[in-house]
Amino acid sequence: MQRRGIALFITIGIITAISALILASFSLIENGFKNISNIEKMTQTAVVIKDISGAMKKLSKEIKDAESLYMVMGTYPPLADEDGRFSLQLELLPQFSKININSILAKKSPEDPYEQQKLKEKFEPLFENIVNRYELADSYLLLNYILDTLDTDEVERDVGTEIVINRVSFLNGVIANWEHFREVLTQYEIKSEDRNIWSVPWREIFYFGKDTEETLIDCNYMSKELAILLTLEFDEYFDQYSSSEITEDGEDSTPSEFSCDLITGDYTTEENERLMKLLNIGEYKKGGKYHIVGDAYYQTNSAEDSFSFIYELKSGRIIDIELKSISTKE
Repeated sequence: MQRRGIALFITIGIITAISALILASFSLIENGFKNISNIEKMTQTAVVIKDISGAMKKLSKEIKDAESLYMVMGTYPPLADEDGRFSLQLELLPQFSKININSILAKKSPEDPYEQQKLKEKFEPLFENIVNRYELADSYLLLNYILDTLDTDEVERDVGTEIVINRVSFLNGVIANWEHFREVLTQYEIKSEDRNIWSVPWREIFYFGKDTEETLIDCNYMSKELAILLTLEFDEYFDQYSSSEITEDGEDSTPSEFSCDLITGDYTTEENERLMKLLNIGEYKKGGKYHIVGDAYYQTNSAEDSFSFIYELKSGRIIDIELKSISTKE
């Protein structure tokens, strides 16, 4: 996929077309806001979620390949009806630009069902590179905290690394979200006194899937940092676009755009091909499983709310919703 520069917004023509498509799907506008209070057993947020689901179904029909997927990704300017009674801010991003952290644990050996689960061999170089690149103090302790959180037993790999033993309310057997993962990293920092743990751009490396399935790593959206940590080779000219600043919570405030062209075009190598096959690195193909993460904020004449959702392209449905706030205007 050829690109010109780092695109922060989709083109004006696409914005206009998609805005019309989305707004035309909203029953809030079709039904009139004077009747919104009469909708039984549904909050306005529930109506917006239902409408976004319908709009995404229409939008997904326009996504036929990696190029058309790229055209609908991004941050949309506020969408509003003509009378200003409803406005929506929407951002659509690919979830599969990172590694599902809940997929890095190997299955138990059938020969020894009591043996503790280990890190999958394919991900060992990734953690070695993280430790070396960011000069972390204790690689074994860090990995033990992560793996003891991911497995379902309460057998400590190291003293204190089964957080659930001392905190009964701590969620064990999965890392559910960034806040949950930050708790794990905080426990590591307290024990190791290693502040470098916050220099790692964790949210460029991992996402927090609801299951243990390994998914595509879309090289059109992965960060340059992840490409480096996975030891992919790419053309040196990309360095001129690579300046970034890591915040204290491990997020890159100015992420660099990557592209499959950088590792599959004129600069491809046998090692890149091996890694892409091993780690399932590639670009979106129609019919394949693919998740889009949406962040939405809306306002009506009586309420405002925000939420995030995950839309599955293959099945054409929203599979997860997280409400962020609920507010009613006086």
